[in-house]
Amino acid sequence: MFIPRLLRAAALDPRAYEGIGEQPEDMFRALGVVMVVGIAFSVGVRSLPGIDFGDTPPLSAVLVSLSTVMTGWLVYTAIIYVLGTLVFRGKAGFRQILRTLGIAYGPGVVIVLGAIPSAGGFFFFIGLVWILPSALFAVKSVQGFDWVRTFIVTAVGWVVALAILPGYLLLGATAGSPA
Repeated sequence: MFIPRLLRAAALDPRAYEGIGEQPEDMFRALGVVMVVGIAFSVGVRSLPGIDFGDTPPLSAVLVSLSTVMTGWLVYTAIIYVLGTLVFRGKAGFRQILRTLGIAYGPGVVIVLGAIPSAGGFFFFIGLVWILPSALFAVKSVQGFDWVRTFIVTAVGWVVALAILPGYLLLGATAGSPA
């Protein structure tokens, strides 16, 4: 039942988000999705220019990537909560947004294809961008907004989360490197 939900979310089916947040185990499922995307990120990010883990042990590189993606998920959720629930009077609480947005991260597994030589940057980009429309459907579903409010809240959160990720990743990569 969970894998079909992820496939529907990746296919941008709004029904994928129905009922998320009502079950406590949804938090573990969302966390699992974000962790898988974090591992995919650790594989795909290595092909990007300017990202060099050097002699960093592979496990450290994975942990840096996981923490980067998870921090992005939390920042993205916080922005959607503040703008959506507190400013635009949406109907979802922080945990419900966190769960729903975690499922919306599913298409990010495409980022693993970033490891393909000469085509990796394209797949990395597609994976990051694919999360945006998936998140649009998730936020619209959970907050009950029209498309304009949904786009404002979701796009602002996505841009801010993406803006902080490179610095966080580089900080973690350099912190894990031997001196």
